Amino acid sequence: MITTIWLSFIAVIPLIIWLVFFWLRDYKQKEPAFWIVLTILLGGVSAFLALYVQTGFHSLFPVLASKIYAIDLFGLSIVSILEEGFKFLVVFIVFKLNKDFDEPIDFMIYMIFSAIGFATIENLVAVLAPNTLIIEGIQISLMRMITADLLHIIASGMIGFFWALSFVKRRVIYLYTGIVTSMIYHTIYNLILTVSNYSYLLFNLLFIIVSAIIIISLFTKVSEFKINFKKLDYETR
Repeated sequence: MITTIWLSFIAVIPLIIWLVFFWLRDYKQKEPAFWIVLTILLGGVSAFLALYVQTGFHSLFPVLASKIYAIDLFGLSIVSILEEGFKFLVVFIVFKLNKDFDEPIDFMIYMIFSAIGFATIENLVAVLAPNTLIIEGIQISLMRMITADLLHIIASGMIGFFWALSFVKRRVIYLYTGIVTSMIYHTIYNLILTVSNYSYLLFNLLFIIVSAIIIISLFTKVSEFKINFKKLDYETR
């Protein structure tokens, strides 16, 4: 019991660090704690939904599923589509309900909060595997912090940036571009991850680091966007 508590704590520490980091990036107007917590919780729920759909597909169509998921690129694409789709759905709901959702940077902030909720569930599943020792939990958690956790944050951040851009340009095509780009990015990461080779692991880490630099620069860019939410005629508002 004590080990489980410690492992759970170890699993969520990286996400708390990322949460604080990106929360501090929203330096103009902090978001209400209620919406932050709700978005993270719903992001966690979206992880269960993505898993449920995948499991249900396997159960209903076992032969078809085995063939689809045997094809790495296609199978991994389905996983990416489900995960990014559910994370986006969470924030779309929050966007419709939250009146404090009123800055361009909010699109990136809330998408990242949703990603943090999603990644938290994945971390708990990975760290709380049977017979996992505390030292192993720390290793898994630290590795996920700079790989899988950051992947979810970056992929969701991409959607958030293009979502904000779609309001600036008043064209919904930018939002669709962001969603597709995020899914492709996620698929590429997953594809690299399936190759059990140290050179590919190093490439994967480099891929994540470069992506992280890009997402931070997008934060700077989105903070310069000017949108008057009270005069929006954009259809998705």
